[in-house]
Amino acid sequence: VVVVVSALLGVVAFAAVVALTGVVVAIAAGALAAAAPTLAIGWRARSRRQATRVVWPDLVDQLVSSVRAGSSLPDAMVGLAGVGPEITREAFRELAATYRATGNFSLGLDDLKQRLADPVADRIIETVRMSREVGGTELTTVLRNLSGYLRQETAIRSEVLARQSWVVNATRLGVAAPWV
Repeated sequence: VVVVVSALLGVVAFAAVVALTGVVVAIAAGALAAAAPTLAIGWRARSRRQATRVVWPDLVDQLVSSVRAGSSLPDAMVGLAGVGPEITREAFRELAATYRATGNFSLGLDDLKQRLADPVADRIIETVRMSREVGGTELTTVLRNLSGYLRQETAIRSEVLARQSWVVNATRLGVAAPWV
C-alpha cells in the first residue's frame, strides 16, 4: 500500500508541476511527493517510540505491584489492559483476548511482542516469559531493577538528546553567521 501510494503521489506531483514549470523541477517535486508517505511513517514510529519510552518504568512498577499482591503472571499482564499506561492498553487487551481464546500465555506474549515492536518491551516480555517457564522468587527484584535501569536510561537519553540539540543549533548558527 505504501509503495502504491508513494508512486501515485509522485506521479500526480510530477504531472502537476510539469504543467506549471519545467521538467527538472517536476522531477524533484515528484521525488519529494513519493518519499512523503515513507517519511510520515518513520516520523510516526519515532514519535510513538518516544511516547512509550517514558511509560515502561511505570508499567513495570504496576506489574510488580500486581505480582506482589498475589496475582499470577498471566493475570498481572492481562491486568495491564485496564490499569497500564494508556498508550499500551490496546496491546495488552489483545494479549488478554489471545490468552482467553487459546489459554496459551507464551503465544500471547509472542503476539504482544510483535504488536508492541519495542526493544524495551522485548526485555520486559522475555523477563516475564523466563520467570514463568523457569520459576523462582526473584521476579519482583528483577523487575524492580529493570524499572530502575529503564528510568536511568531515559534520563541519560534525555540528557544526550539535549546536548546533541545544543551542538546542532551551535553548528547551524556557525554556518549561518557568515551569511548574515
